Amino acid sequence: ATTVTYDRAGIQRSERGTQPKTGAAMAIDLHELLHHAGYPPPYLLVGHSLAGLLIRSFVAKYPTEVGGIVLVDTSHPDQLKRLPDQMKEDGPPPRWVVRLATEVGLVRLTSQSLYEGTHPNDRINLINQAFLPTSVDAVVEELEQVPALLDEARKVTSFGDIPLRVVT
Repeated sequence: ATTVTYDRAGIQRSERGTQPKTGAAMAIDLHELLHHAGYPPPYLLVGHSLAGLLIRSFVAKYPTEVGGIVLVDTSHPDQLKRLPDQMKEDGPPPRWVVRLATEVGLVRLTSQSLYEGTHPNDRINLINQAFLPTSVDAVVEELEQVPALLDEARKVTSFGDIPLRVVT
C-alpha cells in the first residue's frame, strides 16, 4: 500500500496558500493534493491530534471516497468544554509577537522540540527545528482557529458505515 503524509498549509515544507484555516478548506486541500498526485480513492485516513478534527471535515465533503478511519490520540470536538477551568489555556500569543520572536531568533533559541523517547539528533527533532521559524506563524494561526474547528467538527455526528478505529 502507498502511504502519503502531508504538511498542512504553512507548516514545515508547505506554502501557506490563500485558503482560510477551516476544516472544510483543509479537507479540500488534502483532496486536491491526493487527486493531483494521482492517488485514487478509497482512502484510509489516519489522524493524530488536530487531524482528528479535520478528518471529520474530509468525511463530510467526500464520504464516498473514504474507506476507513483511524483516530490516534485525536482532539475531540468537546475537549474545551470538558476541561476544568484551571486547565484552559489563555490561547496562543498574538501573531505579531510570534513574528517578532521568529525574526530575532527567539523562537529557535527557546524551542525545546524533543519528542518523548527521542534524542536531539533524531530526524523528527532536526526537521522540527529546521522548519520551526517558517511554521510557527501557521501553527499559531491554527491554534487561534481551534474553537471554530471544534465547532465545525462537532457538526459531523456520524461517519455512517465507514469503518473506524480509535487508538488512545
